[in-house]
Amino acid sequence: MHRQALLPVFAALLVVVVSVLCGLWGMSGAESPKVPSTNPLPTDGNEIPPVPRVIAEALQDRRYDEAVAAIDDRLKADPPQADYLTYLKGRALYLAQKYDEAVTVFLEGEKRFPESLWRHWLKFGRALALARKGDFASAEAIYREEAKRLLSLERKDELAKIYLEFADRLFDPVNKVEEKPDYAKARQFYEKARDLGPSEGLLGQILFQIARCHQLVGEFDAAVAVYRQFIERFP
Repeated sequence: MHRQALLPVFAALLVVVVSVLCGLWGMSGAESPKVPSTNPLPTDGNEIPPVPRVIAEALQDRRYDEAVAAIDDRLKADPPQADYLTYLKGRALYLAQKYDEAVTVFLEGEKRFPESLWRHWLKFGRALALARKGDFASAEAIYREEAKRLLSLERKDELAKIYLEFADRLFDPVNKVEEKPDYAKARQFYEKARDLGPSEGLLGQILFQIARCHQLVGEFDAAVAVYRQFIERFP
């Protein structure tokens, strides 16, 4: 496909991706989190890890080469926020208009941190760098894939919330005089919502409620197991 013909497709997919992200924030009732100026996209509700001041100041002052050097130095120690630092390194290279290097860093980050909460932003960063260097076909393919994933996730959340409505009514009845909580039945609906594979924010709420249901009916071993799963998944 001709490069100019891809421009409207690329732009449309970018709008879809950003619109769905905004829709997911609205569904969760949360405001868009604040992000550093080096980040063109939101973090999907995840807390931004702390970074050394020398890196933050270099990025803020647009001293991108110094930021990259400082990040490389920090990465030698294999810090816990290595995934986020890798993203910032790619972003610094992008802002320095070193698009080929940025693409390489983002791609390496995707391969090194396939389960990271930042894996999608690494992919978005790569798409932006590809577009800047004129490779709209590759950028469009990434945005198409992410748009499909996000639209699917939005649908899963919609279905999960139907189960949650039933579960919440059983867990905490409106008319407590005539109805008593049914924690066992509520747990079944929470588990159905969990099995749909909802977004991270909704999944955390569901797991916590499943653990509470186990606890309130005296299934303490099961409750501990789910609480542990919740803590490990959402530290």
